Amino acid sequence: MLKEWALSFSIAVLVVIFSIPGAAAEEESGDIEYRHRLELLLGGTHEDGEDGFTSGLTYEYRITELFGVGAFVDYAAGDIDTWAAGLPFFIHPYRGLRFLLAPGIDDLGEENEFLFKVGVAYEFEFGRWTIVPEFEVNLIEGGHHSVTYGVAFGFGF
Repeated sequence: MLKEWALSFSIAVLVVIFSIPGAAAEEESGDIEYRHRLELLLGGTHEDGEDGFTSGLTYEYRITELFGVGAFVDYAAGDIDTWAAGLPFFIHPYRGLRFLLAPGIDDLGEENEFLFKVGVAYEFEFGRWTIVPEFEVNLIEGGHHSVTYGVAFGFGF
C-alpha cells in the first residue's frame, strides 16, 4: 500500500511541477543564483531502539524558486548498518525553509525495502555555501520507520 501511494504521489507532484504557468519564464529570468547544490549530511539515525551515526550525500537541481528535484544516498553505521537511496522532490516555500519528499530504497543487506522519506530543513546561506540543520522520517515498507537528524554542509554551483 505504501508503494502505490508514494508512486501515485510522486507522479502527481511531477505533473504539477511541469504544468505550473511561468515556471519556464522564471528559469530564464535567472532568479536562482545556484541551480545545483551538493550537500554532505552528518548526523544520526534512530530505528527500532537502535542508534547509528549517519552520513550522506544529497544533490538538488532547482527547477524553479519553489521546486527542486535530486538524489540522495545515506549510510547509517553502528547498530543499524543500512544504506538508503532515493529521488527527492524539494519544496522551498519561504526563505531557507525546505521540505523534502522522496520515494526510495532501504537496503538492509540481503533484502531491500521500499521507503518514503519526509523531511524538513532550513538552509542558512553564506554565498555559495550552506549549513542546513535537518530532520527526516523514513516510512519503511513493513510498517516500521526510522528518524534521521543532523547538519548538512552544502555547496552551490
